Amino acid sequence: MFEGSDGSEELSPQFSPDGASLIFERYVPGDAGYQLVVGSLDGSGGAQAIGPRHATGTNGAAAQFSPDGTQILSVYNDDGAAWLLDVDGGGEERLDWSSASATWQRLAP
Repeated sequence: MFEGSDGSEELSPQFSPDGASLIFERYVPGDAGYQLVVGSLDGSGGAQAIGPRHATGTNGAAAQFSPDGTQILSVYNDDGAAWLLDVDGGGEERLDWSSASATWQRLAP
């Protein structure tokens, strides 16, 4: 866990498949709550907040990179909603199913 100067905490880091980026949950105390963030390990490009923000006390999300590293599958603990998120913040789609857990399956071309 990393604590920022604003009291924020960065939790549950996971490496991208190529090892160049991390996804983590950023928690900001008070009304700001939780949000997923993608950042590069070398510091280039800063950190990009992605997906919906969830309120304090909702226990964040379970998230993982797609095998090609371009998207993130996230399941939020407060409502069980599943989202497919672009790592660059360019797109997000709430999936029409929910689950306590989710994972990727890689198929042969």
